[in-house]
Amino acid sequence: AMPAHLTIRDGTPWWISPDIWVVPGNDPNGAPGSPVAGKPAYLWARISNTGNSDVSSSRVDFYWANPSAQMVVGVATFIGSAYADLSAGDTQDVLCLVPWTPVMVNGGHECVLAVVHGAGDQNPIPDPLPNGYPFDPPNHDQIAQLNLSVLQASMLQMPLVMFVNAVGRTNKRAHLSVEVAK
Repeated sequence: AMPAHLTIRDGTPWWISPDIWVVPGNDPNGAPGSPVAGKPAYLWARISNTGNSDVSSSRVDFYWANPSAQMVVGVATFIGSAYADLSAGDTQDVLCLVPWTPVMVNGGHECVLAVVHGAGDQNPIPDPLPNGYPFDPPNHDQIAQLNLSVLQASMLQMPLVMFVNAVGRTNKRAHLSVEVAK
């Protein structure tokens, strides 16, 4: 039997994990979106056990970091943890039990990291991660990163003006759809 194997997927590119998302505001079950400096936000991660053995009490640790700095343990700031039991083949969404209140650094270009630890993983990472340990998500299935933009509260009041240009002076109907990224 294959042992357990805990994973949090990397994205394409790897620093945009589809398995980490932020919910700004006081309701962790609210809509995902961009966090606002000085206001609470909740972090979620989707973890999977792709192995053949069950894992009880896996722990997901959440961090935030300035991606222009060295991405190592001791430089990133620990936020809090989540816990889950994962049967073989199971996937679960887990909520960091401590809200994150982001601060404005690096022009708002920041990142969050999720790291899952579980007993019996076929390819374990150290627990706890030693100081100076590089997170290196592409080389660890248990570590994923989401680069994001932290907004200033004042940005939320900014109007968004869009121009739709057409050739000639005839009446035209334009359909504008706006997609808010996670």
